Amino acid sequence: MQRRLRDLPSRVGVHFLLATCLFPEVGYRLVRDKLTAGPSGTVIVCPSTKAPRELRRRLGSAPVRALSEVPAGPLARPTTASLSVTPAMLLSMDEEPVGRVYGTDHDDPYQGPRPGHDYRELVAGPLDGLLLDVTGWSPEELVDGAALRTEIGKYGANGRSHYGPRQADLLRWDWQGDSH
Repeated sequence: MQRRLRDLPSRVGVHFLLATCLFPEVGYRLVRDKLTAGPSGTVIVCPSTKAPRELRRRLGSAPVRALSEVPAGPLARPTTASLSVTPAMLLSMDEEPVGRVYGTDHDDPYQGPRPGHDYRELVAGPLDGLLLDVTGWSPEELVDGAALRTEIGKYGANGRSHYGPRQADLLRWDWQGDSH
């Protein structure tokens, strides 16, 4: 019988990264919950919030690089949508928000949260991991959520991604879909 040395073994970490890339719309927390779920009544060790960060430091980029260099099966057609692993995805494995605020310019040297402002973390969907500045919003607006312009959603440059407050955690807003 093999004894587990770490809460998050390397092979599980690679599975976690792949699952996060395959299902970006659900976010890394739900992927982690699915990977660590077991039969009812079974005691399952749930990794700590810093386990993914430690795993990333331990593994480095070699496993992801190896996976991306050797295609398995036929190559996709030019019209097939693709997904690639970006540094932002690796950063978002931590429990802390990535720190970029929705609406900041990519060229802005300071894209992070500003002191004295209120933020909500956007979870899943095209804006996963971004922070939304809700400073000055009324209580009604905070309950209603927001339809945010984004060109990386389902409807392209004219589209909006809808986010609303999570019942159990009002500081996180879940993706509810895209519209024109």
